[in-house]
Amino acid sequence: MPRRVSTVCSLCVHECGIEVEVENGRPVRVRGLREHGVSRGFLCPRGYAALDHAYSSRRLKKPLIRKGETWEETSWSEALDFMASKLKEVKKRYGARALAVWGGSVAIENLNDFAAFAQRFCDLYGTPNWVDAGSWCFWSMILARLATYGKYEIPDPARSKCVMLWAHNPSGSDPLTALKLSKTLGRGGKLIVVDCRRTTWADRADVFLQPKPGFDLHVALAMINVAVREELYDRDFVEKWTVGFSRLAEHVARYTPEEAAWKAGVKAETIREAARLYMACKPSCIVQGITSLDHHVNGFQTSRALAILQALTGCLDVEGGFTRPPALKLRSLRLPHLVKDRPLGCERFLLYRGLHGRPPGFAHGFTVLEAARTGRPYPVKAMVVAGANPVVTMPDVDRVVEALQSLDFLAVIDLFMTETAALAHLVLPACSFLERSGARTTG
Repeated sequence: MPRRVSTVCSLCVHECGIEVEVENGRPVRVRGLREHGVSRGFLCPRGYAALDHAYSSRRLKKPLIRKGETWEETSWSEALDFMASKLKEVKKRYGARALAVWGGSVAIENLNDFAAFAQRFCDLYGTPNWVDAGSWCFWSMILARLATYGKYEIPDPARSKCVMLWAHNPSGSDPLTALKLSKTLGRGGKLIVVDCRRTTWADRADVFLQPKPGFDLHVALAMINVAVREELYDRDFVEKWTVGFSRLAEHVARYTPEEAAWKAGVKAETIREAARLYMACKPSCIVQGITSLDHHVNGFQTSRALAILQALTGCLDVEGGFTRPPALKLRSLRLPHLVKDRPLGCERFLLYRGLHGRPPGFAHGFTVLEAARTGRPYPVKAMVVAGANPVVTMPDVDRVVEALQSLDFLAVIDLFMTETAALAHLVLPACSFLERSGARTTG
């Protein structure tokens, strides 16, 4: 008799609810879970392909130890003994801080047990250098909202009357948001699209702006300029809940729609039209790309400008605007008193470190790689990479490869033989999300 298990899909950050049918201990069917409070039965192609992912012929089955240019299968006992001896050797020779533990998206997709235990391992070993994907991925946006609001708020397009889709194509990368947005438009909601590409959403938009790549900040500041000069902002909200409005008005005075039009390649009047619509049709929210704006030299400032533009509407802590859903609070497994050193990058990237709000042991990814490559400010000689493929996901591939090849010991934990795993001294096969138990949250 098949058994049905309710859980969540862990193949992206949304973690939609799924129902897994199990026969003789093996998952045989996956479908959307209608009772789930967020996804309500929705499941994208990635979720439906969960079984293909779990049963892929490319899956690693046994631990592998490098022997010159070849791999040798080994037992788990021998693999773990080998790993332990290498980590002890590095700690004895260089100190605990010479180890970095690198977690990919598996370490950041909401609250999960892997990140908790990986960080606890770092503390027990004594290294401050725990790394996740945030420092080169999406933290520009999060830090911008923390710096502006004091907390990280997220858009609520499902209950909005006007959505500004900025550098984001949810049809291709965020189908759950695409579903919410389609329902909003179906009941008469307005849509503004700002994107250097003409996506399918641009054809459905009430206003479409197509700035040149890298000039989104100029457009955002020009919209703030319009909102301030034409007094379209929520005056009560600004007077009661903001600090420094006069300085903001002074700062954006020079960022006129005409100036933005000249630099970004969009019409000044279209910028005004978008700003007026967005400030008038409330509740409104900005849905920006998860990393499209972050991966640029102006990433933080662009996200900060969008956070300010959102605040001027007064739609913070408002349904259909920006909200902060309640989060599940779990007891920390961290042991910070065991860590004596500071994480790499904390002196240089003060905002990243200062607003992070996390205990010691959160390092900056680029700085860790440079420490491995150059030995400065101190050498990183061992790395454990879990659920990540920095050779593919990090910029400047040659430098990343050089850094990883400089290590005395590299262990990779993954389902597949990735480009990063191919450089390792030890590869450990991981479980798919359908094969393990643990604590997850949907967000």
